[in-house]
Formats: sequence, C-alpha cells, structure tokens
Amino acid sequence: MKHFPGAANRVAVGQLYMKLKEEYGPRLDINFYDPRCFVFLFDTLRYRLRGDEVTWVLNGKVIFRGIPEWEKLKDAIDGVLPAS
Repeated sequence: MKHFPGAANRVAVGQLYMKLKEEYGPRLDINFYDPRCFVFLFDTLRYRLRGDEVTWVLNGKVIFRGIPEWEKLKDAIDGVLPAS
C-alpha cells in the first residue's frame, strides 16, 4: 500500500462502514462524497472537505476529521440516533 497514498485510510473507512451497517442497518443513512466532484461543491464548501482527509458529518455537523476509533464514532452516533 506504500505506492497508493490514502489506501490505508480507505481500508480503515471500509472497516468502519461495515461495522456501522452491522450495528445500525437501515436506521443510519451513510453517504460518501468526493470533494473533487463538482456535484458536491456545496457540501465541500459547507463542511470544508478535503481530498486527503476523511471527514465525518452527522446531522449536518462535522464530528470527526480523520479516522476515529470505533467506540468514539459509535458513541457520537448513539448520542443522536434514537434507540431501536
């Protein structure tokens, strides 16, 4: 992976994504935005997204920049998402 900058981040995000889908299923709507795409210009400016940094937005608020630990991400979501 040393030849592919950002590959480790993509793997880590993928693992967190799978945990999120397993934990919350359809109760959590997950979207991925590429700040290099013009379609997402508004969101890119609003949340100050960068192509080299993973940004986590929950209910319109940036909650993490970078890759959070699973427990911190889960706690942030549990604090907002109603229990099933």
